Amino acid sequence: MESCFEWLIDEVLKVATKVYAVRTLFELGKKNNWIYPELKRILSDDYYKHSAAYKAVAREILKKI
Repeated sequence: MESCFEWLIDEVLKVATKVYAVRTLFELGKKNNWIYPELKRILSDDYYKHSAAYKAVAREILKKI
């Protein structure tokens, strides 16, 4: 979980890495309640900084949360 959050925050990583981290954290959040609020905050804050692919995954996951 910690690595996935670090990958999301890191500015130099590729979008694909971030997308896999988002999806992994979403699945882990089903068993750990504290993950969703943090994930939601990061996705909302970084939404406008990234590509269309990242934005599409962010919208999808935010709807599910």
